Amino acid sequence: MLRLMGWLCTSSDNYKNSQMCLITGPNIDLAIKLIKRLKQIFSNPDKLGIYFTNKETVLELNGCSIQAYPSNHIDSFRSLTNPKFILCDEFDFVPPGQQEDARHVTERYIAKSDPYIAMTYETLGVSC
Repeated sequence: MLRLMGWLCTSSDNYKNSQMCLITGPNIDLAIKLIKRLKQIFSNPDKLGIYFTNKETVLELNGCSIQAYPSNHIDSFRSLTNPKFILCDEFDFVPPGQQEDARHVTERYIAKSDPYIAMTYETLGVSC
């Protein structure tokens, strides 16, 4: 999903002046790791060699702001102007009340900017 987000930002100018959001569990460290992973895709010196000076939770790509939000501080996610992609990552590890809040806020953006919304869950299977 991170590669898809990066590709959407850089493949055309359709995502300029918009936002992409990563909602993770209540741990800000996971949010920072996801942004670092996305930055590493573009900062590989053997390929593109792009370096970023943004905060740990923010990445600017081709005029699109990608920002990570922990699920326990969802209030800062409520007032975005033009979100185009929202990724709720590993949502089964998020407490149920925070899942509900994040889903309500996320679904309200459908009428505002019609974003892509992706929610990932871990599947716990039993092997026989």
